[in-house]
Amino acid sequence: TGYGKYEVALDDLITRDAFCVRPSGTYPGWSTPLVGYLNRLQVEGRIGTYIDVGAHLGLTTIPLALRPQGRQPAMYAFEPTLANWLLLERNLTLHNPLGGRVTRVNKAVSDRTGKVEIALAPYNRHDHRVRVPGVPPVVGGFYDTKGRQVVEVECTTLDDWFLDHLGAVGIERLPRPLVVKIDVQGHEWHVLEGAAMLRPDIVILEYWPYGLIQAGVSEGQFTELLGEYAYGAVLVDPPVRCV
Repeated sequence: TGYGKYEVALDDLITRDAFCVRPSGTYPGWSTPLVGYLNRLQVEGRIGTYIDVGAHLGLTTIPLALRPQGRQPAMYAFEPTLANWLLLERNLTLHNPLGGRVTRVNKAVSDRTGKVEIALAPYNRHDHRVRVPGVPPVVGGFYDTKGRQVVEVECTTLDDWFLDHLGAVGIERLPRPLVVKIDVQGHEWHVLEGAAMLRPDIVILEYWPYGLIQAGVSEGQFTELLGEYAYGAVLVDPPVRCV
């Protein structure tokens, strides 16, 4: 790719094909506009801290970390499933010495701390989904989750993790602007609910009404929360809306 080599899992058909069918030196299609947007923010001095929730292979974290020394934000990457997290670790190692520039956390992020269940997608490791208690799994069709393998993982809120590791004073001293990218297959509302103390300045996320509903959240709840944070919307890559 244009950002060096990446390792992908051969059984991750969607991600594998996205890399393999593109011309040499280019980036997977869904990431290109987002990485370009982040690069613009960084050039403009609008990223002091970058938090990647649902880091997957490091497709947004690594390009930012590759910026020249002294221009990099403080960086944190959260990835809950062990297989994806190991690939994230491996890809950071391939881009040595990036491993020392990014704090990696092998946990899910939600609106509560404890443990959650994640339904693993058998063909697309980017589509693993947190199971929300009381919300029935999807049965049949392309988005079927009932037949998926389910694993239990550690979970935290952003507020709890940063409070535990930095303390209240450390949170206040995080370099601003604080940018959070959230790509968690419909669980975005829950992540923001757990970040009231952190109060990100810019949030970049996938707006997927179907995923929100499957996570037990209505579109009205989602837009109301964004309104409480007073975020405006920027369309980064149609038809995916990033806020």
